Amino acid sequence: MTVIQLEQISNRFYVTASGHACYSEYGKDIVCAAVSTLIQSFGFFCEDMQEESKCIVRHMVFNEVDGVYILVVEGDVNTLEPAYKMLKTGLEAIANNFPKNILLAGENN
Repeated sequence: MTVIQLEQISNRFYVTASGHACYSEYGKDIVCAAVSTLIQSFGFFCEDMQEESKCIVRHMVFNEVDGVYILVVEGDVNTLEPAYKMLKTGLEAIANNFPKNILLAGENN
């Protein structure tokens, strides 16, 4: 099971995920791929915004083999919050459709 923790405190955003969804064999798991794609997209967006001085990426680890994702970002809420809400909405949809594979914690989940 993949456990995902989301949290926003003021202008700081925390995203962690660990474990494997185990929906299918490694390398063919569409649930893991969906989670990975959403989290990495948010991270890459934050990196782009860092280049524009709209945020600071404090910590970013993407380790697909071990199934670990850690992202800590802070910055302009008007820039980051819409992307964070998109991430949260996508992860909620995956967790609702695959409750045996994904546990979404934090942010009132």
